[in-house]
Amino acid sequence: MTSLTHLDLFSGIGGFSLAAQMIGGIDTQQFVEINPFCQKVLTKHFPGVPIHGNITTYFPDQRFDVVTGGFPCQDISQANTTQNPKGLQGSRSSLFFEIIRILRQCRPRYLVLENSAALLNFRQGRDMGAILWELSQCGYDAEWSVISACALGAPHTRNRLFIVAYANGQYGQKRMAVQQNNNRDLQKEHQGQGSSLWSQPAPGPSGMANGISSRLDRVRALGNAVVPQVAAVALDRVLQLEVAA
Repeated sequence: MTSLTHLDLFSGIGGFSLAAQMIGGIDTQQFVEINPFCQKVLTKHFPGVPIHGNITTYFPDQRFDVVTGGFPCQDISQANTTQNPKGLQGSRSSLFFEIIRILRQCRPRYLVLENSAALLNFRQGRDMGAILWELSQCGYDAEWSVISACALGAPHTRNRLFIVAYANGQYGQKRMAVQQNNNRDLQKEHQGQGSSLWSQPAPGPSGMANGISSRLDRVRALGNAVVPQVAAVALDRVLQLEVAA
């Protein structure tokens, strides 16, 4: 199977792209990341892959098979101590709508979104509903699951929500974007595989507990990190869908 081309939005230190390397079949061709330190990490580990510095000024110049984006969760996360967090209306999490703009412009076959698991119940689920509505208006069905790092063998929980979207009706049975796929749980498929997915996990901030080298400036970088072994579960679902297409 020919590798799927990949655009990595909100790249951070490259968790999705590391996951793509781990499972194969997905080739990262461009990054969009604003943080200068993260850009240096990406340049070191993915030499030659272009990095665009600001998603609001990024316009795709080619088609991509897969677009991933762990858009900012600061206005959604339970770690936000603000009295009235604004969700998708906040200055950071509203950057989700830049993903929708790019989705309309380059029409990828697959979109994978990552965010805090709190999004499911945030504002009684209205923001999650808004995301699914936007995807539906773009012509995409969606399925989703909360995947925890500890279920894959990590010494920390880190529950994250992953949404996998694809062209409406592409896989035989047309489903509304607001209907969760109850026939498949991404996390359950990979439970018990910690020994093969996690490389010498170690507790504490100085080990390799989320699959990233301890030599990084973890204070600055971990907040921008998608755990590669967990992201691999969602990308593996993309490859499953590709085989079924």
